[in-house]
This record gives sequence, C-alpha cells and structure tokens, in this order.
Amino acid sequence: MSGFQLRDIFVNNFNYDSIKLAIIELVASNTKYMNMSLNDIQLLANEQKLKEEKEKKEEEDLKKLKECPPSYSVEKLLKDNNADEAIKKVKEHNISREDFWALTEENLKELLEIKTFGTRKNLLTVMAEIKLEHEKQIEQNEKDKKIKSRDAIIELIK
Repeated sequence: MSGFQLRDIFVNNFNYDSIKLAIIELVASNTKYMNMSLNDIQLLANEQKLKEEKEKKEEEDLKKLKECPPSYSVEKLLKDNNADEAIKKVKEHNISREDFWALTEENLKELLEIKTFGTRKNLLTVMAEIKLEHEKQIEQNEKDKKIKSRDAIIELIK
C-alpha cells in the first residue's frame, strides 16, 4: 500500500470503521493484482468495463425509480387538504397517478377547479414534501443495497 493510497483513504473516510473497511478492501485488491500477466490485465480491463456498464445501468434504473410517482394515495391527499371536489375532477379528466404528481398550480386551478389560493398552495407544498420523501426513500434503499453488497464482499475476504 502506498502513502498516496493511504492518504486517499483518510481523506475519504472519517471514522474508524470506514477507514478499517477501506484498508481491508485495498489490501485485498492489492493482493489480487500481484504477479499479473498481460492476459490478466486485459481481463481486469474487461471486468472494469463491465462494472462501469453495470453502474451506468443502476444509475439509469435509479433515475427511472425517482421519476416514478409516489405511492401516496391521490384521493387521501386531496381529502386531507380540503379538496374533496377535486377527486371528482381527477376522475372526470381521467388524470393518471403519474400525471397528477406532475400538476402545476395552474393545472390545479384550471383542471381540478381548486379556486382557493391557500388550498392550492398548501396542496402543492404537501405534494412537494411527499415527492421529496419519496426520493429520499429511494436513495436510502439504494444505499442499503450497496451496504449489504459491501458487507457481503467483506465477509468473503475474511
């Protein structure tokens, strides 16, 4: 392990456990790459390419998940925000769940006929909070997946 590698570990990790984990991973990878032949290096390059493609696909999947609307009930949201009449308008205009979460203030006023300014603003605020919470949950799920796979790799190394 070089001083540069060790410095990078200390720069990117801030607690004992993460530093220890990074050192274990680095030592394992250094052991793996000792005494490599040209074919091994080519295999490693192909392996890296496949890894990058997998990461790109995972990023695209995460982006698609984030674009997916929250599972929160549209009817419950409207009822909780004093917009009971808008439920009928959603059904009348055949607005899908995906379309509902993309509505703007003007859409709420014109399509759903929510005339009260305060009700519209409150509804938009609650919708934004639900969307944000939805995105945070998706990101947390992804982090949990990575941690689990990382822990599995560590167990294999031990």
